[in-house]
Amino acid sequence: MTRQSPTELQKKELDEHYKLLVQQYKNACHQLRTTNNAADRPSLQAQVDTLFQQMNDVDTKLKELECLHPDTTRQRQQWDDALAKIDFRKAWREFEEVYDTHINRSNGGAALLLAPDFRTMCADLFVRELYGWLQNKIGYNTVRHVPLGITDVSPLTPALFLRRLGSDFGVSIDGADAPSAAQVRTVTDKMCAVLKRGDMLFVEVKIYADFYQHEHFLGWLLDVFWPSLRASLDEATQGERTYLKWLLVFAVDRKLPTQSFPLKERYCRLSRFDPEHRSLARVPLEKWSREDVNAWLVHHSGLKLPNSGVKADEIYAASRNGEPVWVKAALQELFREHENIYHGGG
Repeated sequence: MTRQSPTELQKKELDEHYKLLVQQYKNACHQLRTTNNAADRPSLQAQVDTLFQQMNDVDTKLKELECLHPDTTRQRQQWDDALAKIDFRKAWREFEEVYDTHINRSNGGAALLLAPDFRTMCADLFVRELYGWLQNKIGYNTVRHVPLGITDVSPLTPALFLRRLGSDFGVSIDGADAPSAAQVRTVTDKMCAVLKRGDMLFVEVKIYADFYQHEHFLGWLLDVFWPSLRASLDEATQGERTYLKWLLVFAVDRKLPTQSFPLKERYCRLSRFDPEHRSLARVPLEKWSREDVNAWLVHHSGLKLPNSGVKADEIYAASRNGEPVWVKAALQELFREHENIYHGGG
């Protein structure tokens, strides 16, 4: 019997802890979604958030241990990168239409999108694949990606957003919580100024605050920032620098409410996006099918799996009918099982 090293034993312990946390997280999410008692929701939401953070912490520790095995680290990175290849068919179909109609224009174009339910529907994977698609479509060196993050503890204000955005382009925004139109235009002009003919600026904003309750921010975004951006783009595309592209995606942690909520009329379906209407277009992220999972296992996972269709059935069954976050968790378990066999552990 092969004796396991301390590192292998620690990794096995962390693997078991991760599985336990996943199950607890599933149970907590189920309670949060099914409770009819509004008074219970804050404590359940806090429990879900805590478990999610604990899962991330354990995953980070596992990755640190895997750095001791360069082959495993390289394999894991390839696997993580491939995860984005799982398809969101409707989202892709509608985005490509928006890209062709409103972004990929000879006189410049832009779109403003919302990817809701960031955690559950794995909007991060969609955005990652979107970035890769744009690089292949436009050119690797012609897409500038600007990631921003706004947490629950940060007040979601126009000033915060403009300061975060401006700092990436060397623009300092001082003072008031309500930036002036001139300050907004300074930032949008600078953002367009960094682009050369044919370039795209892709800004990804991850928001963990309750985005839909921030009426003032959404109104400012659509009625002040968006027109300023389009004016800057129009001016920048005069003369030799025509054909500039702009994409702003808000990846929001929480799902779009199904009932009435503030400024509901300012949101629209992605298929209805029109830059003149000053509305935020929702990317239709949906559950994955068994076919999506199986295609990923066969073509992108890098795992040598006989009977992948059987594995896809097992993963789908563990995922709440294809809900992406559970598909991802089940695939992570599959990878770790494969990794333990590969390295003689477990």
